[in-house]
Amino acid sequence: MEAINGNLNIKMEITEKIINNMINYFAYGSNISEYRMRGERNINFISRKFAVLENHKLLFNKVSKKNCYLGFANIVESIGDFVEGVIYELNDSDINIIDRFEGAISNPKHYFRKNIEIICDNEKIKAIAYVANPNMIRESIKPDKNYLNYLLEGKDIFSVEYYEKLKLTKTLD
Repeated sequence: MEAINGNLNIKMEITEKIINNMINYFAYGSNISEYRMRGERNINFISRKFAVLENHKLLFNKVSKKNCYLGFANIVESIGDFVEGVIYELNDSDINIIDRFEGAISNPKHYFRKNIEIICDNEKIKAIAYVANPNMIRESIKPDKNYLNYLLEGKDIFSVEYYEKLKLTKTLD
């Protein structure tokens, strides 16, 4: 019986450590796609929920490192506007993987981590988002259809109005 109780205590300690290392990550760009997160990036998130970032707007002004006309998603402060997205609950090792994909550890950095407050299930929650490095921002650039389609995979989460607005985004192709 002591062995069973000992194993149970160990499992409880491991579970507690996992819970304590959880991070809320707000995705507003291509990482909205569940397929991209699990299939392409191997991120094993715990949950994926609808969330809103208030007083910000979505722009496609972060320039691609491969094509100076291609724009990726970015968020900027804008009073009265909002960005719909996904809040992922994940562990700290997965956020390090996202850092690599977002160019947050490259030189030069493409995105920086930013601590934000989002609304999820009518509650304010602290989260991490990625914001474009100001040196990587360009005006008059657009996403391509492939990139935009990752965002449109959020149809299961977005409001109808937000989804329809995203569909109207002009692309390079």
